[in-house]
Amino acid sequence: MLRGSLTLGIVLSCGAVVSDWAYAQANAEGGGLEEIVVTARKRAENAQDVPIAITTLSDSKLKELGASNMGELVEHVPNFDWDPVGINALSSWGLRGIVDQSRNAGQESGLGIYVDGVFVGRPVGFNASLADIDQVEVLRGPQGSLYGRNTIAGAVNITTKRPSNEFGANVDLNFGNYARRDVEAGISGPIVPGVLSGKISAFEQRNDGYVHNIADGRDLLNENRQGGRVALYWTPMDNLEVRLSGDIMHQDHRTAFGMSLEPVLNLAIPNWYFADRFTTNQNDANFEKIDVGGGSLTINWTLPSGLLFTSITADRINNFNLDNDDDAGPITLTHSHFIDKSAMFSQEFRLTSKQGGPYDYVVGLYYLDENVRANRHTAVVPYPAENVGILDVGKVGTRSYAGFGNLNYHFSPSWTLGVGLRYTIDRKDSNFTQSINVPLGFQSDFVQFNGISRSDKQVSGDVTLTWKPAEALLTYGTVRKGFKSGGFQTDIIDFSDQASFSFKPETAVTYELGAKTEALHRRVRLNGAIFDTEYKDMQVSQLVGLGFTTNNAGKSRIRGVELEVEVAPVEHLTLGVSGGLLDAKYLEFPDCDALGLHQDCSGNRLQFTPRWNIGTTADYRVPFTFGNIVLHADTSSRGFEFSDAVNQDGARLLNNGAVSWPLKIGGYTLVGARLGWESPDRAWGVFAWGKNLTNKEYDLRRWRYPIIPVAFGAVGAQGFEFVPGQPRTYGVELTYRH
Repeated sequence: MLRGSLTLGIVLSCGAVVSDWAYAQANAEGGGLEEIVVTARKRAENAQDVPIAITTLSDSKLKELGASNMGELVEHVPNFDWDPVGINALSSWGLRGIVDQSRNAGQESGLGIYVDGVFVGRPVGFNASLADIDQVEVLRGPQGSLYGRNTIAGAVNITTKRPSNEFGANVDLNFGNYARRDVEAGISGPIVPGVLSGKISAFEQRNDGYVHNIADGRDLLNENRQGGRVALYWTPMDNLEVRLSGDIMHQDHRTAFGMSLEPVLNLAIPNWYFADRFTTNQNDANFEKIDVGGGSLTINWTLPSGLLFTSITADRINNFNLDNDDDAGPITLTHSHFIDKSAMFSQEFRLTSKQGGPYDYVVGLYYLDENVRANRHTAVVPYPAENVGILDVGKVGTRSYAGFGNLNYHFSPSWTLGVGLRYTIDRKDSNFTQSINVPLGFQSDFVQFNGISRSDKQVSGDVTLTWKPAEALLTYGTVRKGFKSGGFQTDIIDFSDQASFSFKPETAVTYELGAKTEALHRRVRLNGAIFDTEYKDMQVSQLVGLGFTTNNAGKSRIRGVELEVEVAPVEHLTLGVSGGLLDAKYLEFPDCDALGLHQDCSGNRLQFTPRWNIGTTADYRVPFTFGNIVLHADTSSRGFEFSDAVNQDGARLLNNGAVSWPLKIGGYTLVGARLGWESPDRAWGVFAWGKNLTNKEYDLRRWRYPIIPVAFGAVGAQGFEFVPGQPRTYGVELTYRH
């Protein structure tokens, strides 16, 4: 903790110095950074006045970074991480080392993503398009006292563009290598001027894959996504706002669950492994079809007392249909066909007080009803046959009830005490059947659990002390407790006892100190935080035997530092640096390995948590008679990480003579740029862009496929696979705004 205290001291000292600069330069010329307004605490506020670690990305920032979906933001947010699995439906997301592998229909993500206040639900809906988005706010640390569905890792608050009372239209065309062709268009305007306005937007994102499959001549890891949004905004009275909105997205990708890392497989079957990391030979199908969407009704009614009453009613679906060649080879060991369907209804009521008095508050009630049905076949016969192998059918129902609130008491002009409280009741039930009709070595060929239920109740919350000694400086200390309920093992399992079918809740308590400051007439913005998280009963999903099992690790400890700096040294130029350091370790996790070697992972690093990540940006707009020249450059770097708890670093020889390869994902740096012209009124624009300009080779993930050593252990194969990251891409973008 000494290192953390020293870091905080540096941050606070910098804040104090910068605050003095601000005072001395009160009459400095303009041209500084734009004010950032967020709704993280359910009211519009300057982000610098909010005692939460927040990264905010506006619509213009998303365009500069070339971020077309949520996955492309991970590299630009401190301590943000995900495990893409080569596919979106089973991906894992997290913040500050809390990254849940929720491929299991009975396990939830610890990260909550909200769109216009509506909880998205299952991770299949997380990596959505960023078309028609106004702003993305990433809140790090537990956020249960203010958000309707508890978020043990943090929350992503996405705001879409509201219908305008003035006519507006936009068209974006994007063309690039790998046959990229993206189209985004929207129109917004008044229907009944001053009373009712509406909007409609649509998008299509397409490109060819960057991995060539010689088995069928097609490319994998492509993109094929279409969708849109509609909304009506009704203001029948000055104190009443009603918003009815809907969205839909369809995705049909050719995926890759993995590619072989083991040359020895060619001794058994030729052309299984390729030295070219973008070539594979997979005989079974690789596709992923996703349908997500829903509708919501939001009512904001300002009562005569000044209280704001909010009601958010929403209904959403998160469905996917995927097939993957698990063995990543030219013959069939297994291919998996998963069909999951999720339907979710949620209702949230909130009361938000006025600001300006000695105290302000937000209180709310939340209800969620979600039903997930999973029909998953892992077949040992070539596609399209799928009825010989492992046949799983599962159902999980969730009813969640919560009351939450947050009170801020301003007991002096510069001091504020904030207290948040949440009481959650999660009731879940599940039915699950697994039948195996071919000998594979599982403990049991038939397992059935019917009517299994669990109920988890928990009090969580936060206490925050804020000190604002000057207008341009805010410091805070906070303690936050997060909670995520237990669940069920509705995945491929290699056990038969009912006690193992359910796993317990997990909790996290975060202690955080932070500072936010601006200086030189908002030419400098500096935000920093240090934190220490006690993570108990962590839900860890990994291969155990031949199945995927979620266990509760004993204890983990996560410590970290985050820093975000923006500078506008001269007019039209903005520079930014953001980064995070993370020390995330298991304190107690015995018998953690998937090979049955009874290893103790206590002291090892948490999976999917690099020790550091850092991003830089530079933006320069050069005005001249016929418009503006726009220049942008960015870098994103991250350290290595492990995809399992064993943390094996380097190859080693097992007792049977086989070589065990590490599930270690190397660190990397990516470079991007954007150069273009825009008209004087910024209505028209032409831009050239590039990503991964150095053509860096890197991996998105590594994992171990357990059937390979059963089939080809004689040649020393262990089933290690990887998913390669995207190589250099480039293109041209045309934009129009009215």
